[in-house]
Amino acid sequence: MESLSYLYYSLLFEADTDPPHGAISLPNFLRSAQLRLASMAWLVLAIGLFTLSLQNIALALQTGDRGPQVETLQTTLKTKGYFNGPITGYYGPITAEAVQQFQRVNQLDADGIAGPVTQASLYGGEAAKNTVNTPLNPASAGLLKYGQNNSQVRQVQEQLQQLGYFKGPTSGYYGTLTETAVKAFQQAHGLTADGVVGPETRRQIAAGGQGQNATDASATTPENSPFQMEGFTTGGSGLDAALAPAPTVKPQPPGPDADWEAATQPRRTPNPAAIATPFARASQRFIAQMAQEQPNIGLAVSFSNGSQRFTADTAPPRATPATFRETSFTGEVQTFNAMAPTRKMEHRKTIYGDIAPKSIVHSGDGLFFAQNMMYNHSITVYDRSYNLVKTIADTVDLEKFGYPQYGGIHRGSPVEASFSHSGQYAWVSNYKMYGAGFNHPGGDQCTPTQGTDSSFLYRINTQNFAIEQVIRVGSVPKFVATTPDDRYVLVTNWCTDDLSVVDVRQGREIRRVKLGRYPRGIVVDAQSETAYVAVMGSQHIAKVNLADFQVGWIRDVGRSPRHLNLDPSGRYLYSSLNGESQVAKIDLASGNVVAKARTGNAPRSMILSQTGEFLYVVNYHSNTMTKVRTATMDVVQTVNVNDKPIGITYDAERGEVWVSCYSGSIMVFSA
Repeated sequence: MESLSYLYYSLLFEADTDPPHGAISLPNFLRSAQLRLASMAWLVLAIGLFTLSLQNIALALQTGDRGPQVETLQTTLKTKGYFNGPITGYYGPITAEAVQQFQRVNQLDADGIAGPVTQASLYGGEAAKNTVNTPLNPASAGLLKYGQNNSQVRQVQEQLQQLGYFKGPTSGYYGTLTETAVKAFQQAHGLTADGVVGPETRRQIAAGGQGQNATDASATTPENSPFQMEGFTTGGSGLDAALAPAPTVKPQPPGPDADWEAATQPRRTPNPAAIATPFARASQRFIAQMAQEQPNIGLAVSFSNGSQRFTADTAPPRATPATFRETSFTGEVQTFNAMAPTRKMEHRKTIYGDIAPKSIVHSGDGLFFAQNMMYNHSITVYDRSYNLVKTIADTVDLEKFGYPQYGGIHRGSPVEASFSHSGQYAWVSNYKMYGAGFNHPGGDQCTPTQGTDSSFLYRINTQNFAIEQVIRVGSVPKFVATTPDDRYVLVTNWCTDDLSVVDVRQGREIRRVKLGRYPRGIVVDAQSETAYVAVMGSQHIAKVNLADFQVGWIRDVGRSPRHLNLDPSGRYLYSSLNGESQVAKIDLASGNVVAKARTGNAPRSMILSQTGEFLYVVNYHSNTMTKVRTATMDVVQTVNVNDKPIGITYDAERGEVWVSCYSGSIMVFSA
């Protein structure tokens, strides 16, 4: 449409240009009239196409969209009681969740995308009836692209998996692996290889690659697929024969990569042309294409034993056989724009006040909750303009909340928070309670045999900031996490060495899961099936099955794992290692650490960017925050912050990172 508009205005302005004085003639006049007619024709065509484009845009609103149509969607959802956030015109996760809730209630495909059927059901009216009665062509249900997370993406992943192009987890998240598989399919079938699933790409994928633009079928067999390499495992002997000797390269100083190659040796990366049959030709084709056709794309390859890896910032030179010897290739190739400058973090605001924030958590909808422990007995709430919206006292009457054994008024000590996925509620854990009946408080050094007091979890309504529910959990509850389906709230109890499982509908703790000394960080997968818990008094991470609460383990990730993040694709788990000043990247398919990054002394909390491209880490004893590129686990920037940084959160809409400093401030940086 931009090109059509440009052409129209070019014709219009050309026709209206004044000729030289006295040069008006019949041919010039006719030519001018002719141009005007042509301009009008283009205008009519442009208006018609623009109208069609508006209709197409209206077909599907999805995560990442902005504008008045999103405002209308949010307003209507709010009127019907599904959307509780402010009307921003931005289609974020809160809007997507509201759409999903509406879809579930109305027995629609709950993919979080406001397509034509969903909009028809939502808005009603005569037009809605016509739309509902019109069969929906799957190819016109909107574009699928990087960053989306819905059932349509999962369907495409499954189809590409059957065709041999996609070997990752069918998670429904459109990440790098999905985008690269789509590009490979498009290139093999004569389509524009843009990595976006439009109508024609979707049609050919659904047809099994047998569309009219398909190339020779031999080019699309699983053997030659660029992702045949995924999951491929081989010993060192075949690879040794396939790799050429390395040229002399300038040595690099010791750093995070020293675990896979001696610091005195040249930094070596694979030669795409040298990787042959051990990778079944598929890897050769993939890496060669990446290096030759997209020289600005960097590659990061992970190995399943976790001790060796390589990155290529540009088209790679040759590799040494020793680089690959005695390793098993996981098949994970991550890409990133190696030439694009990384956006530098810049300080935007420091917030002071009567605060001692142990943590800072974003609601996803423009509210930031800071938990100020027993030093201030409060939760302070801020908006995106850095204004203090509310100070919530931690004072409660436990008897009124169903605990008659505790008479009088009690105070808590807010430590961590988690939001329901509609953003309506904040769940806040209290380190310990103050008042009658609490005589054996727990602390940082404790054991279950000491019999320290239980504590409580608060549910706070984000509309009126009132404490509406109080639930007893274990002793010294610290981290709290809400499952994506809002069924459970999980709390790690520091002094009772266990995990409290709170059933949201029942409003009570239904289970205790024993884990070991000092459980801390929690993260739950997108399907609400597995909770990962960092057990800080060990080197292990627990895997709790949320169907039967059985516990498995990811072992030996590093000393004192504290905080966990899960990347959007669900493949990688990140853990801060408080005891060794590093952050670990764990491949969940193999359960192995594939890389580590040294960020600073005592890395505490972390947060991923919305796409998972960067990880932001606060280092408690270094008084710094570090930005890490997750594909390579390279530190790209470190900034100084105020004393004792301990909490961190991310605002995708503003592209900002908020850091809570225990010493009494909150600092905001551009991400």
